[in-house]
Amino acid sequence: MFCASCGAELAPDTVFCHECGTRVTQVAESSPSLPDEGATARVEPSSVRSHAGVASPSSVVASPYQPAPSPAARTGLTTAGVWSIICSVLALFLVPPLLGGIAVYLGFRAKKQGDAAGDLLIVVGVVALIAGMVIGTILWTQAR
Repeated sequence: MFCASCGAELAPDTVFCHECGTRVTQVAESSPSLPDEGATARVEPSSVRSHAGVASPSSVVASPYQPAPSPAARTGLTTAGVWSIICSVLALFLVPPLLGGIAVYLGFRAKKQGDAAGDLLIVVGVVALIAGMVIGTILWTQAR
């Protein structure tokens, strides 16, 4: 069985895709007239109307499991993003090639993890690397 969303191969008893978190809809191989014991019945919206024309919350069965949020839905910085910022700041004054390179690498990691600011973190890392080297050169030449 394969995920309809991302195409990952799934075990037969899987409820959610292990790659993208999408709920897996399984085609019942038994007779369609009787649902399985553990299965939740699908409720059509027109049959769950209350007297005001709105579906009552007690009549709709919600699943206790929620799929993982998509990478595009994440809004906060990942751990790699936070460390990228820290390394960028430190790269201005301490070992710019090393810390600037680490900041750029962590920016790529943050982007891969779905951080919305991943591209910006990469640019900030490169700018910190270059600025740190310029600052270091200026301080080195004036100390002599």
